[in-house]
Amino acid sequence: MDEPNYQITDSTGTVIGEIGATSDGDVVVEHAATGETATLGPSGLGVAQANIGAISGVDAQPHQPRYQSYKSDFSWQDISWEDKGGPIIDGSGPGDGEAAWPTVIHAASVLDNSYDDWYCYWSTHDRNYIALSTAPSPWGPWSYHGKVLSDSEGSQTASPSVVFDPERGRLNLYYHVDPDFTTGGAGKQYTKLATAASTGNGTSFTIQGAALDAPEDANWDGHERSYMSVVRRGKRFIGVYQGRDKANNIKGIGLCHSIDGETFVKSQSQPAWDNTQWAGYDPTIPQGGSPALSLVGGHLTIHYADFQAAEARALPYESADAALLQGGETVYTAPAWTDSGDTVVAQDFVSDGEYLYLVYFATPTDGVDNEIGVARAELGVDIG
Repeated sequence: MDEPNYQITDSTGTVIGEIGATSDGDVVVEHAATGETATLGPSGLGVAQANIGAISGVDAQPHQPRYQSYKSDFSWQDISWEDKGGPIIDGSGPGDGEAAWPTVIHAASVLDNSYDDWYCYWSTHDRNYIALSTAPSPWGPWSYHGKVLSDSEGSQTASPSVVFDPERGRLNLYYHVDPDFTTGGAGKQYTKLATAASTGNGTSFTIQGAALDAPEDANWDGHERSYMSVVRRGKRFIGVYQGRDKANNIKGIGLCHSIDGETFVKSQSQPAWDNTQWAGYDPTIPQGGSPALSLVGGHLTIHYADFQAAEARALPYESADAALLQGGETVYTAPAWTDSGDTVVAQDFVSDGEYLYLVYFATPTDGVDNEIGVARAELGVDIG
């Protein structure tokens, strides 16, 4: 859709589609969640399914096979993961001893001058930068390259999510800042966008501004819309983010989308999931934080951390609704190399054509000394 004109909403105000036009003047109706379109032109009605590319928002290249070896319906618990057996990035490069929120791309297929085949952008929790590590494979070895972005607004430049935009020839780096943000107090925490031209090496980013702002109102996510994870599906950018009711410090996961990858709007007014749904809910232990989005077997999946069970869980995007009281399905638990009590937070899924890789970070309950790890599974496994 080249020129979206009107949003279609249901009775609750949730955006379920858009009406617009192509450059040829044909009328287009597009589904908000799936990206599928119906086009009406002089030759009649045409229906197209969204193009599903490789995970992490990078469209499939000839040497980046799509996930055809996975069935469209499967259980995450049926995947047999092999863990690397130790951290791949621990933050020792910049000397801070902490690394989290990894986002991985196959740099060699989207950048003209990449330093290595694979890039991992990551950040710490409380320090004000996003860093880059590179490797010949998602399995490693990973080498620290340097810091690539620091935003002067607030005390955090954190939680990167990188997506390649082939139409604009650039990397979109989504991250959050926290100007004057205090729990239960003033300020906000929201998502911004920085971009880097694909003709370069993926280290020179220009800050563009807010991608998903927090209006500082009384809504459940009025003061926080951060930790956003984005994938590109067809020509649409789909995102999940962490929202928060600051008065009660209750987190939730929100859904959003964008036509141009620059300005995102909420896909529904209510949270897709919130942490009051758990039996035995302990308000002192945050739930549902650090959400991520994957695209495997043609299905979008929301990933989030269950800090009470200390494991990574998943929830189908298409059926995400807080009213359904869904607990999610276990994806991964803390491997033996992590410290006792650590929770694994699934952040990205990529493939080199032979394996499916889960890139995660292990975090203790105090949220410091995070480390990034990786697990893999053969693409040809039989998933039920």
